[in-house]
Amino acid sequence: MNGVPTPALGEGGRLYAVDEAGGLFVLPQNFSTSANATWAVALPAALTSPVVASPALDCNRRRSNSESGVIYIATENGWLVSYIVDSKGLDPMAPWPKYARDARNTGNFNGPAIGCP
Repeated sequence: MNGVPTPALGEGGRLYAVDEAGGLFVLPQNFSTSANATWAVALPAALTSPVVASPALDCNRRRSNSESGVIYIATENGWLVSYIVDSKGLDPMAPWPKYARDARNTGNFNGPAIGCP
């Protein structure tokens, strides 16, 4: 892979970043270094391949009205890892909160940002 996956800005100003080795970092929107992480976790050791795509952030679809969300991380060898996170989807006020802009990856700046219901 060339480079590091782009981060996703979640509701509440939380920035979710994944490094190529599979570390997930949650940073406040106004962070200065990874030392400012609110929390961090490494992908399970059994997943020994690099992360190949930017994370996807979604609302919790198992519980309507939930204040939590789900982040999905894909690895090069085909694993999909998910974690429950504190943001209920992408930041609805951000003009471009993630790679390809919205939950459906439309990349369309002129259209409405499609997010959680």
